[in-house]
Amino acid sequence: MDKLGIKQARVVGCSLGSVIAQQLALRHPEKVKSMILMCTWARQDRFGLYTWQHLMKAKANMRPEDFMQWIQMLIFTKPWFDNDDCWNNMQQGLKDAATNPAPQPLHATEAQSAAAMTHNTLNELKNVKCPTLVIGGKDDTFTPQWMGKEVAAAIPGADLHLYDNAGHAFHWEQMGDFNPRTTEWLLKH
Repeated sequence: MDKLGIKQARVVGCSLGSVIAQQLALRHPEKVKSMILMCTWARQDRFGLYTWQHLMKAKANMRPEDFMQWIQMLIFTKPWFDNDDCWNNMQQGLKDAATNPAPQPLHATEAQSAAAMTHNTLNELKNVKCPTLVIGGKDDTFTPQWMGKEVAAAIPGADLHLYDNAGHAFHWEQMGDFNPRTTEWLLKH
């Protein structure tokens, strides 16, 4: 932001990006006008730690297309699988993963997992001063709804919206509502 001359911004972070957004708002509050935290968390519990540990092992031991299939199972819900267009896109994703000449290296996945596992802002979120929208899917197994609720409860005045029949990829699964909802929220904040 400094290099681009951006003094203040509306910040949107998804999953690990929401963790980065939290850190930005806490460390540099003057830079964040408002923020949307998508499928976010303040801390991991044992299930979350187990999931990230398994993600690292899966990345190390699976072919890229098998790893992609496991990720798809983790982030999408049944209605997505039942939709023919979505199913076809998922199948293309598997083919793309199998032929990707430069997949994410294991060390990057391990670093990403370590950042996710060690993130803990629960006691600091009370210091967030900017308007915040916490948004996610009620059926998210990767970042269960308790995580988003915990973040929203810890940030003074935060708004919370959780979608029915949506998981970690709720913004794809509920795009028809997500795009106008978040646009309207950002324009107000």
